[in-house]
Amino acid sequence: MSSCATNPRIQIGIRARQVRPTERGVALLAVLTFVVLLGSLGATLVVVGRTHSDTIQREARAIRALEAADAAIVHAGFELSRGVDLDGDALIGDVAGTVDGAAFTVTSAPLDRRQVRLIAAGEFEGIRRQIEVVVEPTPTTAFRRALAGTQSVVMSGGAETDSYDSSLGPYILQASHWDEIGRYANAFGSVASNATLSLSGSSTRVRGAAHPGPGETLTGDGFPTITGSTAPLSQAMPLDPPPESDFLAALSDNDNDSLPTGTGVTYDPVSQTLSLASGAIAALSPGTYVLRGLSITGYAHLVVTGPTTIYLAGDLAIESGGLLNLTFQPGQLSLIAHPYDLVEGEDPNPPETPLQITLAGSTHTAWTVYAPAADISVSGGVEIYGAMVGGAIEVAGGRLHYDESLAFDPDLAFQPYHRLAWRDLTPIPGLPPASGDPESQ
Repeated sequence: MSSCATNPRIQIGIRARQVRPTERGVALLAVLTFVVLLGSLGATLVVVGRTHSDTIQREARAIRALEAADAAIVHAGFELSRGVDLDGDALIGDVAGTVDGAAFTVTSAPLDRRQVRLIAAGEFEGIRRQIEVVVEPTPTTAFRRALAGTQSVVMSGGAETDSYDSSLGPYILQASHWDEIGRYANAFGSVASNATLSLSGSSTRVRGAAHPGPGETLTGDGFPTITGSTAPLSQAMPLDPPPESDFLAALSDNDNDSLPTGTGVTYDPVSQTLSLASGAIAALSPGTYVLRGLSITGYAHLVVTGPTTIYLAGDLAIESGGLLNLTFQPGQLSLIAHPYDLVEGEDPNPPETPLQITLAGSTHTAWTVYAPAADISVSGGVEIYGAMVGGAIEVAGGRLHYDESLAFDPDLAFQPYHRLAWRDLTPIPGLPPASGDPESQ
């Protein structure tokens, strides 16, 4: 027998270090608890993984549906731009179809004469998204405002602007609003300058926006009224001189031979100047004319009866008379002015002195003036329907009725539209709605 077996102390010590049954149970319970927790965690991770995967797939389907809705807006915009029904539903702006396996529909509704609200829905694998977009035509001409100056615009003496749409009929039938100054049609008679803009006098009123040039601030005194924005332009208006090639082409092919003559009417074919005075009334046949000077005074009137373009390479002065446009369409009488020194067979060279366009007294006319290098002066009881582009423009009294239809070229087969607002009508739960910053279409 070993010494350990015969030594009670050693045997007792050995028994004292042996694990008791209760301790084994606790350890087993801990192990089982850990296994259960580990299993639960694994199951939770599986569920979370599946849920996350489902969420990703749902969001991906929602994005596909949103892309279909946005693609539908493009289709609707194309119909509006062409002005024709392309899908045979007899409604311009209402479309339906599919794109990349997603279905879409659009319904349109006019908000006013120009703006259109489009409600588009896209659906992909059971997920439906809906958006609202407001669009309007993008101006395609230089005549986007009542007045536009490349150098400056100054208004005072009770000068006022408003707007109407000649394609809808005469101004008088649209002038259904009233304010402190008087009767007016619409409030889109905006003015702008690529440089300084000044408005003065409590009776001076711009029914529309008044934009000084980039980095400039609107100036003036006497508390004039401006119904729209006065923020500076973000960039200068692109108002380039009219092409000299147009002047040379008109110089070689024009209708000057049909210019009127008679009592109070004088045309000099050498100097290419036309003047009317002493109450003379003369008709200007539809056509293209080149003049180095035009003067209408003494309540004389030059009457326009059809589409007429005057290329002006000299000064124009109308005082207590007028260019009567019997078509009542400002776009039918176009004055294109630049101080070219026209000599047939030679390139035109602009002189240093700006061309002068002066309207005063009780002058009335309906026209468009594109003269970005000319000084334009308006005073007295002048009443103008249309739009004017000039260099330095000064208006001291008078009324300017901007023709909104002039902003759009009627000869364009494709009229672009742009987005004014974009709104997500069915955002994904748990996610912020998509933003709706305006963007070009």
